[in-house]
Amino acid sequence: MEDIAKECLRIEEDCTSSKKMYWNERDVLHHRYVLLMRMSAFCDGILMAVTGGTAYSAVKKPDITAAASVAACATATGGFIIKNLFSSEIFVEKSAKCGALASDYDELHGKTRLFREIELPRLNGEDGIHAALEKVRQLAAQRNALNRICPPLWSSSSWVQARDGISSGEARYKAHED
Repeated sequence: MEDIAKECLRIEEDCTSSKKMYWNERDVLHHRYVLLMRMSAFCDGILMAVTGGTAYSAVKKPDITAAASVAACATATGGFIIKNLFSSEIFVEKSAKCGALASDYDELHGKTRLFREIELPRLNGEDGIHAALEKVRQLAAQRNALNRICPPLWSSSSWVQARDGISSGEARYKAHED
């Protein structure tokens, strides 16, 4: 049973690392989305200022109207690209998926811990060993299934923050302690 408990700890550790990493990734993506929305609003503000200036200069000085129109078109194009191509639903969808994965890892961590701390000590005999082995196989299969559906990270800082947080004591790797 000791080997089964140790494997449960490994699953818990994998879940801890992965959930921290995907919570961090969700936050990174959210911050990028907000940054792009602010840049888009800034471009819209410049466009409004240039358009107002163009309208005013068309009345007062018709010779600079063409230059102001070109500037307005360039600003409008930049704002369109930022708003519709870079920040559309890409960051929102990816951020939501990362949050959902982090929650799934958190749920698996909780199930594994409850099994290790509450159910496993109560299992006895040959039937208990078989039941424990089957349960740990199910938990490992669930972890492996989550690992397969994980999208690649956009930011290596998400992994680094998770690793550094665990190293600084936010979580402990008990399976490696002897």
